[in-house]
Amino acid sequence: MMALLAVAARRPQHNWYTADPLAHDPRFWEQILTVLQAGPRLLLEVGFTNYDDDAQLIAPQVTFITRCKSNPAYHIQQVLHKSAHRPDDIIG
Repeated sequence: MMALLAVAARRPQHNWYTADPLAHDPRFWEQILTVLQAGPRLLLEVGFTNYDDDAQLIAPQVTFITRCKSNPAYHIQQVLHKSAHRPDDIIG
């Protein structure tokens, strides 16, 4: 089961279901992309980290926040906050 939530309202906006018990979260990616409009902000679980999929979010101007995998390759565009344990960067 997958849901897109309106975090501030704490309500689901869209829900999807598959009976496949081995389905991974990214299986719902196409359905998610069809309902996104320009301007939303997404909080994504690390299971959604796929750079090809991330590029699909940039075109409709979707901002997203996610945890990095253990071996990411990226370029830091701006440092928002620097600490030893939790850096906060805008990457490209």
